[in-house]
Amino acid sequence: MLSNWEAQLIQFLEADQYDELFQWCEQAINNSEQGCLPYWYLGLGYLLRREEDEAQAVWLSGFFEAPGEETSEQRMKQLANILEREAQQQANREAFSISADIREQLQELQPENINNSLQLIKTLVHNQTFSSKLIEQWEFLDRLEVTATQNINEQLLMEVVYLLLVEPLEIDRTSLIDTAYKKIQKHDNFVKLIFTSGMQLSYVSFKKKLALEVMELCQKIEPN
Repeated sequence: MLSNWEAQLIQFLEADQYDELFQWCEQAINNSEQGCLPYWYLGLGYLLRREEDEAQAVWLSGFFEAPGEETSEQRMKQLANILEREAQQQANREAFSISADIREQLQELQPENINNSLQLIKTLVHNQTFSSKLIEQWEFLDRLEVTATQNINEQLLMEVVYLLLVEPLEIDRTSLIDTAYKKIQKHDNFVKLIFTSGMQLSYVSFKKKLALEVMELCQKIEPN
């Protein structure tokens, strides 16, 4: 349940009223009120104004200087929840570039958060700014491999696998499919998804070579 103070901040964010947001947060910080929250929202305001260094500096101050008895883990979770909510809000507004910026910050804070990485990939693909190099840079498949199945959004994972398969990207499709297959319980749906992506490549995108590669991978995991 949001406090009236936090609800007002969210209204400022929705209206892009950053000056008012800064004023409320700075006043709360000076008066040692509202604990960590003003640091998190002040940093978010800077990030939305594309002032990344300032955002990170404010968040760092929040971890070490904000009043309250929360542990670092509790503070991290609180900040992550705020960033997740705003990233989703920006995506709903089709502000995919801003949403991606927020998720990139969240990934730095919580590299183990595989669902955020999946959302980030999805957002970058929609924004046409995804690079296949990011898969290795983020060690995405390794992190997916060690993440417990129950902690993975299965539907989101399948959506991202489909997006990566139908894009003409230089990625290791074998490792992608093999790793994702181990993490998905609905194997029939996953096989249908791979088959559909192959059809998309062949008959819509006319990428016959890629389509053949995907179909062979489909047959490998489901010979019958």
